[in-house]
This record gives sequence, structure tokens and C-alpha cells, in this order.
Amino acid sequence: MELSTAIPRHKHDLEAARSAVALGWPAVAPIAPQLLEWVQDMNWPVAPILAPLLASAGASLATNIRDIFKSEDEVWKYFVIQAVVAQSNEMCRVLQSDLRRIASQPTAAEHKEEVDLVAREALERM
Repeated sequence: MELSTAIPRHKHDLEAARSAVALGWPAVAPIAPQLLEWVQDMNWPVAPILAPLLASAGASLATNIRDIFKSEDEVWKYFVIQAVVAQSNEMCRVLQSDLRRIASQPTAAEHKEEVDLVAREALERM
């Protein structure tokens, strides 16, 4: 199967999302950045399908998650922490310093979007 067929083309592309899940981790590792884009909004139908797959990646996804933390997309940070990072103890451990920074010293925008609260919850689940 061509990996590109496992990347959703739109938020209702459940077939592609299910293809990614069927391939599993680490087979989808090369398209992880593209798959992470589909958890920018957990209200999108593909997001709840992809989030557990991404959480299963554990520490190997840390670099990609840190890239999201460096962005100015606070909603994406919120959802990626809640639906991906917090669902993996391994990922929480690897990203612990990032989560602590967000929880204790959030930017104004992170605080406004309650990213600090989900970071705190993720740390408490560890």
C-alpha cells in the first residue's frame, strides 16, 4: 500500500484514516507530521481515529510534538496534548519538561486556550 493513501485528504476521509491505523506504527512513521495535522481539531471525524495511533508511537513522536509546541497554534497544542500526549505515559515522560513549562509558565495565548490546564492534567496522569 502506498503511504500517501493513508493521509486523509479532508476531515471526512475516514477510509484514509482507517488505512493509517491498519498499517500501524512504525509503518506510518514517515507520514507522522501529516497525520498530526489531522488532530488539530478533535471535532474532525478523522481525528479520533488517528489520535490513538499517534499516541501508540510513544517517544518516537516527541520531535514532531515539540514542533507543534513551538508553533503559535494553541488549539492544536491543546488537542495534541489531550488526545495524543496524555494518552501515552512514555510520551509524557519524554515531553515532561515541555509540559511543565506550559503548565507553569504558559504564554498568554496558551493560557487563554487552556493549554496550561491540559498540560497539567497530562503531568498528573503520569
